[in-house]
Amino acid sequence: MVTSAAVLIAAMLLLGGLLAVLGDRLGTKVGRARMRVLGLRPRHTATAIALLTGVAIAATTLALLFALSKPLRLGVFAIDDLLKDTRIAQGELSGVKTEKSKVEQDLAQSQQQLKQTTQQLKTLQAKLQTLQEERNRLIEERNNCLKISYKR
Repeated sequence: MVTSAAVLIAAMLLLGGLLAVLGDRLGTKVGRARMRVLGLRPRHTATAIALLTGVAIAATTLALLFALSKPLRLGVFAIDDLLKDTRIAQGELSGVKTEKSKVEQDLAQSQQQLKQTTQQLKTLQAKLQTLQEERNRLIEERNNCLKISYKR
């Protein structure tokens, strides 16, 4: 299956190759004819044509890419906004991580306090049980004393 990316890459390679060959042929012809353009020496004229051909290859490649690929066009021209959004998101993420760490510390501290309070509650319940048993024993002793005093 041929994807649009593969077609795009093939078209770019073909177009780039054709323009390179065209530029080479044109530069060779200008060099052989010893043409002068804008008062440049023939050697410099051939170099200028090769340079212009290279620029044309790059320009047509970019034009083809931008014309056929909307995501690429958006990506290239919106990169600054995307980077800005990324920096903002990273800053918010850092803040959330800091807050999460603080909440985890508070949770650990609360769990420790809960353990201590639970232990204190168990201790108090044991003391209460002991006191209730002591109270019941004293009530029983008092009742026994009262029974003895009524019998006399």
